[in-house]
Amino acid sequence: MLVMRVRYGCVLTLAMRHFASDSALMRKQHPAEESDPATARIVFAAREELLNHGLDHISIDAIAARAGASKTTIYDRFASKASLFAEVLRVTIAEAGGETLPDLSGLNEADALTKIGQWLDRSARSPANLALYRANIVAAVRYPELSEELHALRSRSPGVMAFVDALPARSSVPNLPAEHLAQWLGVLATGGLHYLIGLPEDPTLDRARIDAAAHLFSRGWRSPVTASPAPPRGLEPYASGIAGHPGRTPPDRWKALLVHTARSLLDEGVRGTSVDRLSMETGLSKATIYRRFGDKDGLISATLNNLAEDLAIDLPEMSNDTDIASALITIGSHYQNRFARPDHVAILRLLVREAAQRPELTSRVWHRLTASTHAAFATFLQARADAGELHLTDAVVAAEQFLLLAGGGNRLLTGTGISGDNDAEENVRQLVSFCLRQPVE
Repeated sequence: MLVMRVRYGCVLTLAMRHFASDSALMRKQHPAEESDPATARIVFAAREELLNHGLDHISIDAIAARAGASKTTIYDRFASKASLFAEVLRVTIAEAGGETLPDLSGLNEADALTKIGQWLDRSARSPANLALYRANIVAAVRYPELSEELHALRSRSPGVMAFVDALPARSSVPNLPAEHLAQWLGVLATGGLHYLIGLPEDPTLDRARIDAAAHLFSRGWRSPVTASPAPPRGLEPYASGIAGHPGRTPPDRWKALLVHTARSLLDEGVRGTSVDRLSMETGLSKATIYRRFGDKDGLISATLNNLAEDLAIDLPEMSNDTDIASALITIGSHYQNRFARPDHVAILRLLVREAAQRPELTSRVWHRLTASTHAAFATFLQARADAGELHLTDAVVAAEQFLLLAGGGNRLLTGTGISGDNDAEENVRQLVSFCLRQPVE
C-alpha cells in the first residue's frame, strides 16, 4: 500500500518495501536477512542513535551496545558504516512520522495552497524528520557518494506534483519540472533552514510565511493581495565585535587564531576542533586563549560570530528606476553566486550539524549571517511595493523566500544542488518569471 508522506518540502510516496532493492546495493546480501533478529536489532539501534544524537555522534560501539551485538556481527551484515547509515535512512523514512495528504476538496486555489503549506510545516517540525534531514546534510560531507542515493530516497508525491502542475501559474515556468515546483512550495512553507538550525518557533512568522507562499503560487507578486498586507517591519540589529579583553596579545595574533579556528570548524566540525592543536598552530598558549574566551565554547562562539559577518552576502544596489525584472535577476544571480561559495555552504552545514546541541549559538550565528542581507532586500522590495509595482503580503518574508529559492533551497547542503553557471542562471530566470508571471530575457 502506498502512503504519501512529507519530508522537508519534498513529499514522499513510500511503500514499506519500496526501497529494498535500492538499499540492497548498499549492504551485504544475507538470505535470511528478513528474518534475522540480529540485523533488525542493529538497524533499530543505529536508528535510535541517529535520532537521539545525530550522525556526527554515532559510534559503532554505541550501536553494538544498544543492539546487544558485537562489532564483528555488525560488519558481517553491513560492509561499512556508510552502508549501515543508508539502511537506517531507508527504515526511518518508511516508518518515521508524517501525515497523509490533506483533503483539498471544495477549497479554492489559495485555500488549498494554505492547507498544503500548513501540512508541510507541521511535518517539518517532527523530531524524527529534523534528525533525518540533519543526518542527510552531514552525510553529504562524510559520505558524499551517498548524496544522490539519499536524495532519491526522499521521493516525490504524484499528488502534490499534479496539484502544482495544474496551477495557472505553471504557464509562467513551462520548462520547470513539476518536481522542482513542488520542492519550491515545500521549502517556502517550511522556512528552508529555520527548523534545522534551531530557530525559535514563531506562530506569527509561520503564518506569514505560509500566506506569502500561497500568494506567490496562486497570484504572484503582480496581483493585489487578498488580505491586508503586513505593515512594513525591520529586523533586529545585533552587536558586533569579539567578546573578552584582548590583553597584551597583538590584534593580528587574535585574528590568526580566529582564522585557524574557522578553518578547523568548517573542515572538521566542533568535535574535530582541538584547542591544543590551535595553540600549536598559532603560538598562543591555551591559558592565553582561555583568558580571552573562557573555554572552547567561547572560542567557537566568537569564531562563528566573526565568520558569519565575513560571509554575509552584500547585495548589489539597485536604483528604483531599474526595470523590476532586470533588478531581480541581477540580485538573484549575485546572491546565488555568493551563496554557493564553499565556505558559505560549509558554515550552513555546520549550523545544521550543531543545532541540536547548541540552538542558541546557531540561531545567533544565522542571524549575523543573514539579517543584513534580508533587511536590505526587504527594503528594496518594500520600496517597489510602495510604488505599486509589487503586491506582497510581507516584504521581509518575500525577501527571505526569494533569496531562499535563488540559492537553490537546501539542496546545495545535501550535495544535490545547482550545478554550473548556466543552470544557476536559468534557475534565477525561472524564479523571476514565476514571481512576476511574465517571461524574462
